[in-house]
Amino acid sequence: MNEELKAHNAAVEKMFQQIKPIIEGNDSNVALDTLLITLAACGGQLDMPPEIFKAFVIVQLDRMMLVNAKPEGTA
Repeated sequence: MNEELKAHNAAVEKMFQQIKPIIEGNDSNVALDTLLITLAACGGQLDMPPEIFKAFVIVQLDRMMLVNAKPEGTA
């Protein structure tokens, strides 16, 4: 893994640890809606058509959801 990717991953983890207590401290629907609003705002800052951004988000979300995935039949 190159240094730029390591630095990016470390920054993502640091930011996640900062917002994790806020997410966990609120109702899941409120947290989800707030995160979606934040995501939409981020998308508005990119020089990318909305449809491309939406597709990118779906691919990334699918990838991220595998991080804590466990095989079926395991607890």
